[in-house]
Amino acid sequence: MAALLTYPGFETAAIDFNSLDQTALAHVLALYSAITGNQSFINSTSGQDGFTWIEINELVNKHFPDAVKKGIFPDNLTLGSIVAKLDVSKTEETFGHKHASLEETIVPVFEHYLELLEKENATQK
Repeated sequence: MAALLTYPGFETAAIDFNSLDQTALAHVLALYSAITGNQSFINSTSGQDGFTWIEINELVNKHFPDAVKKGIFPDNLTLGSIVAKLDVSKTEETFGHKHASLEETIVPVFEHYLELLEKENATQK
């Protein structure tokens, strides 16, 4: 997992996030005739005030302390962060939902990774 969360050669990045569930829902809802075509929507957010990788470390430690202790997840991400605030009001108004928080977005992804890792380990025994 550490390899997925680090970017060799990149010291700083503009960061945002999006919920997989909300992204899938927006793609389906965009097919409805009530949504006129030829529009663009921002389906990512940087949260109310943006976020930094330090917050990711804090969330990983909060929700997955055992995985951190075992070395499955790093808790020392140091990629510099450029807060890029995005205006997602059109997307939220059109599709009728508020974007999920950073915590609501990343915790299920990390949980799913642990599920997959557990299944992989079980099949190797």
